[in-house]
Amino acid sequence: MYLIVGLLLVTGCQPQPPADVVAEPIVVQTVAVRQQVVSEVVELSGSVMPEPDRSARVTSLIPGVLDYVGPHVGDWVKRGQLVARLQDSIQRAQVHQNKAAFNLAEANSSKAIHGSRPQEIEQAKAALEVARANAINAQQNKERLQKLYEQEITAGRDYDLAVSQERVALSQVKSAEANLSMVLKGPRAEDREAAKAQSDQALGLLEQSQATLTLTQLRSPMNGLVAERYLDVGEQAGPATPVMLVVDPTIVYVQANLPVGYNERLASGQAVQILLPDSNQTLPGRILKVGMKLDPVTNTVPVQIEVGNAELRLKFGLVVKARIVIDKHMAMVVPKASLIASADNPDREVVNLITGTESKPVVVATGIIDGDIVEIKKGLGQGDRVAVNINYELPEGTRVAVSDR
Repeated sequence: MYLIVGLLLVTGCQPQPPADVVAEPIVVQTVAVRQQVVSEVVELSGSVMPEPDRSARVTSLIPGVLDYVGPHVGDWVKRGQLVARLQDSIQRAQVHQNKAAFNLAEANSSKAIHGSRPQEIEQAKAALEVARANAINAQQNKERLQKLYEQEITAGRDYDLAVSQERVALSQVKSAEANLSMVLKGPRAEDREAAKAQSDQALGLLEQSQATLTLTQLRSPMNGLVAERYLDVGEQAGPATPVMLVVDPTIVYVQANLPVGYNERLASGQAVQILLPDSNQTLPGRILKVGMKLDPVTNTVPVQIEVGNAELRLKFGLVVKARIVIDKHMAMVVPKASLIASADNPDREVVNLITGTESKPVVVATGIIDGDIVEIKKGLGQGDRVAVNINYELPEGTRVAVSDR
């Protein structure tokens, strides 16, 4: 009993703190809510690829074995440059054969069109004169032997032979007359047409063989560099086995995937910035095409971005980032550092509004995030000041001391 009373007496004698003692103010740094242009940006990742219209596979249209392949991967080639060749001995022999056939057909056609030469006419006349002379001699010989045969001086077989020789001589006369007539008149119209057709056919075969020989020489279809080399000397080439891939690397495209919802806000020709890896520099580009097919797994649509690459800074297969500005407008903004997120409600964002020497938590509605600033759609007015160095929500009425920033 006495112990308890003593303790009470001791406790009552302790000094109590003054009732007007106030906590020290919290030092804060503030910025004013201001207006400026904000940009809504979508950022994509994509791979650098050659443009289909600026790349081509060098392929042989005919099968054959390669006996020459020139440039290597990384070598520049010009349009029309010989880059590979097939073995062509068979094709060259075919051209030689068809050329000889064409020359013969052309000569026959020329003869049929222009008729007989004067020398041929004179030759035909001379042949007719010889035939007639032979016929006269044969006739006279037959008549002489006929008299001898009637007088039974010569044998019958000699007379029969003379008769036969006369018939042959007369037949030769008719043949020579017909030949002279034909030489004088020249070939018939159908003969000329047939000779011309044969000449045209021979020319077609010659041109076909020449074209086939040309196909053994493989030339680059464009200016560019060799990106791939698929075959070497001694290997079989053909329509299904390309020899090399030539690309123009001065203009490339970035293949990326665009989140659905943005596809209706982008259009062909829209400007794009390509961010180079490990560098602050960018390259300008433009949207080439926005795809229509949705990938149900990633919920994205493909987008192709064309980029100038004159300095060859973008290599095929390189992964880059693409920034596309969707919208720009004036807005009230604050630094992102002034926003305080709630762990219990991620959709609730607060700023510490500083009025005089007191702080007040204000719930705000945000919009576009542009770099280090964020658009404020609701909750603040222009000129309001918010704390930027406090990452937690201050109770309303908290005393603060503003420090210059």
